[in-house]
Amino acid sequence: MSPVRRPLAITITIEQTPLRYELDDAFRRLPLLSLYRINIAALRRRLHHSIRVGTDIANLHTTNCHAFAFGIGGQLEYHALVEMNKHVLTPIVDAGFTTALIAEQGLREIGDNLVAIGDIAIYFAQGQVVHSGIVISPERRIRSKWGTGVLHDHALGEVPASYGDEVRFFAAPDPTTIYPLLWTWDKRLNSL
Repeated sequence: MSPVRRPLAITITIEQTPLRYELDDAFRRLPLLSLYRINIAALRRRLHHSIRVGTDIANLHTTNCHAFAFGIGGQLEYHALVEMNKHVLTPIVDAGFTTALIAEQGLREIGDNLVAIGDIAIYFAQGQVVHSGIVISPERRIRSKWGTGVLHDHALGEVPASYGDEVRFFAAPDPTTIYPLLWTWDKRLNSL
């Protein structure tokens, strides 16, 4: 897949810090949530981050970061799609779908000075979509779902190093516009 191209990009570069590399290591232990919380607390004391690990909520295990950020992860229609495609080993709303949304202008990129609460932050590694989250404060704190785990509230650069080193912002999409794009984009869904 080729990198996403855009005519007037406003990209924020985030530094690869020791915290981000250690988050990658802690993230690998995420299935053991109690141990993970202990590791994040230890990193807070040592490296002074502001990450808050949330609690698991109903149906969050079937939602990845992109579905959560687009506002469809908690909707019944999304969970029906997941149930119909449970034989498919990849997420329905994945980096490929997110890339297609950007390319087809299903997501509208916004300038750094226009970012508002509810907008989407999308993280890129070498031009490829890796992670998505929701802007939750004027200071650009982000709420995102890491892997199959729980929600995290964090500063823009407080993500695992594997989530990339570039962030771009997009206006919050209307979740109802995501479904028609999802049905036409993914052939797995069209073949049902």
